[in-house]
Amino acid sequence: MGSNDWKTRTMIVGGILGGIAGVVAAMMFIRSGEAAGATRKGRPRVQSRSALQVGIGLMGLLQKISGLAEE
Repeated sequence: MGSNDWKTRTMIVGGILGGIAGVVAAMMFIRSGEAAGATRKGRPRVQSRSALQVGIGLMGLLQKISGLAEE
């Protein structure tokens, strides 16, 4: 076990948590699409404004996470 062991563990845990978060987000998206009746019309449409808002929110979240090590 070298000095980079904590980095490897952090990457593995982060990857697993990110994968789980992505699956949960996809399930929530599918559920909301089904509730809106998207199954009859095909794939639900994502408006560019909504996607931009989610992207900005995600960037803010990543910025907060990166600041955790500084405290």
